[in-house]
Amino acid sequence: MYVRWIHLAGKMSRHLPCPLVMRNFLIIPIFLVFFFLLDGCASRKELVGLQYDVNRLRRQVVHLGNNIRRESDKKIARVDSDLKESIGPVRKSQADINVRLDSLQTQLQSLKGKIEECRYLLGQQTKENASLKKRYESKLEKRLLILEGFFISEGTPSSGKIPTEGKSPGEEKGKAKSKKPTSKELYSKAYDDFKKGDIKAARIGFRKYLRLFPNTDYSDNAQYWLGEFFFVEKKYKEAILEFDEVIRKYPKGNKVPPALLKQGLAFYRLGDKTSAKLILQKVVKKYPRSNQAKIARKELKKLPDM
Repeated sequence: MYVRWIHLAGKMSRHLPCPLVMRNFLIIPIFLVFFFLLDGCASRKELVGLQYDVNRLRRQVVHLGNNIRRESDKKIARVDSDLKESIGPVRKSQADINVRLDSLQTQLQSLKGKIEECRYLLGQQTKENASLKKRYESKLEKRLLILEGFFISEGTPSSGKIPTEGKSPGEEKGKAKSKKPTSKELYSKAYDDFKKGDIKAARIGFRKYLRLFPNTDYSDNAQYWLGEFFFVEKKYKEAILEFDEVIRKYPKGNKVPPALLKQGLAFYRLGDKTSAKLILQKVVKKYPRSNQAKIARKELKKLPDM
């Protein structure tokens, strides 16, 4: 009879949720004992058989639990192994990426350093170019002013002759006793320096010429070029004084018209337009057919009526 009850309990257990199956193996014996006791007709032999079945069922439950744990451990181990196998390449790839990022960062820092260096060098080159441009423009401006001085003072000396030997008293005797330069040599050297743009050397040469040969045909030229030097250097007050020396010391020389004209231009650049206008008008009035008079007329058009 109890076999029927076991069969009935087995059917009931199949309809229970899966997690409760193992628990049902323990409930079934209790359930059977309970019904056998109620029935009251179970013999001792049947109870022993029932106890055997209960023990067997317990062993089956333990064995089933062990199997389940082993299968679970195997599955967990396989999952863990699969994870390690799948994560390994990812970790290696991540490590490679980190190495490449470090390398790129190093290269980027190096590139930034080179860019900064190039910027610095470019800045230095720009400053140097600006300085060279400024010096070149200054030299060019001086050169143009020198050419303007040649143009304004065009003409020959009063005598129409090149400086000759023996113009200075005692020069012939001096030649025998020393290597003192002649008037021609001294003037030519200073004049060549001036044409080359070496104003400092030319100024020294013309000063020396005037000290040694103050009254030659070229003395007014030397004095005029001293005024030109200051004009080129934009030292207009000094230029006015040097040009005044030409007018005062050599009034009959051919450098008076250009000296007057440059005096007027110097006053104009100093902002003294009244003095500039009076001097330019004097050039036009005294030397109407000269090249200096043409230039003076053009400059007078720039000045307002007073």
